[in-house]
Amino acid sequence: MADAQHTDGTEPASDGAAVEPSVAGWEAIEAALGGGPLAPVRVDAAYRVCRWSPRAEQLFGWTAAEMVGTVLTEGRLVAEADRGRLAEALAAWDPDAGGLRLRLRVRTRSGDERVTVWYGAAQRASGGAVSSLLLLVDDVTREAAEVEALRQAREEAEAMNRHKSAFLADLSHEIRTPLTSIIGFADVLLEELPERQREFAGMIATAARRLMGTLNSVLDMARLESRSPALRTDDFDLVAMVREALALFQPQAAAKGLALSLEAPPEPVDVSLDPDAVHRVLANLLSNALKFTRQGEVRVRIRAEDDRVHLEVRDTGIGISEAFLPSLFEEFRQEPEARGEVGSGLGLSITRRLVQLMGGTIDVESRKGEGSTFTVRLPRRLDARDAAGPGTA
Repeated sequence: MADAQHTDGTEPASDGAAVEPSVAGWEAIEAALGGGPLAPVRVDAAYRVCRWSPRAEQLFGWTAAEMVGTVLTEGRLVAEADRGRLAEALAAWDPDAGGLRLRLRVRTRSGDERVTVWYGAAQRASGGAVSSLLLLVDDVTREAAEVEALRQAREEAEAMNRHKSAFLADLSHEIRTPLTSIIGFADVLLEELPERQREFAGMIATAARRLMGTLNSVLDMARLESRSPALRTDDFDLVAMVREALALFQPQAAAKGLALSLEAPPEPVDVSLDPDAVHRVLANLLSNALKFTRQGEVRVRIRAEDDRVHLEVRDTGIGISEAFLPSLFEEFRQEPEARGEVGSGLGLSITRRLVQLMGGTIDVESRKGEGSTFTVRLPRRLDARDAAGPGTA
């Protein structure tokens, strides 16, 4: 916007003649804005203030007598650190391309710094040349402070998250290493000690393995909460994976006298998912079903659709009360009747998180004393966006 050479607060027309600002027009603008947050200010083509509204005086403390005639890029209003940026923005602005929007720090008469957003529109004289600029100033100091507080809180949370990750890594090393040794030595003692001592060695090995399982669950849950891990996508037959998992749990079922069976299509059910995540989901559900079933059976059912698969684990166990169902997937939550069973209360929380990471859902139906049915619904193919993990660019 070209500079104009005048100092009396009038607006130059394109032919160089001064044109008095419209008092009625200015008053109409002030009336339209009423007592709203925007403060109207008018500057001439040289960016000298020629109109300073009562609202602007209210916001910044400077009176019209103090402001009229001052140049925005040199005067007392705009903070010194932002004056250069304001001058550059005004020099680069093309009024024909649209309005102006700037975020500037300003100084009030009392010396306080405020954060403001300026909206500008060119006003033209009768010949078409830009004669003045109408500015609407919005004080966004409070909003800016809230945004800054959120930014700082996010940075602090991320720092805490990094510290937690480092702590978990140390915890994993410091506890897993001796636990692995304990389990290894206990297994050796089970083979070499007399029968009486073997009983104690077996208790040591069992307790150590339970502690290792709890530790793994806590670490897994912490990793899932602290960041969304990238998923590995492979093509595999879901039916074959489920058969392999059932074979692993068959000894546990046989020891309790439970039937463990599979109902699946005769043909392969090909999927493209994270095999480790799917196996962990299935293992957690089977482990829970066998743990809380004292007689009867545990049955796994697979149903395939065009774009989704349904994995169902049904048991004839102790069931879950209706009152506890809403809390079932929360961390460290166990129904009072189930607390006699060994577990960390994290298995189902981890299961739900893994299912959600793969773009699926998990539901449960249960009646106390009659058993439970967990149904997992997964897409047959994990697309690249899901495989990268939420929040990944």
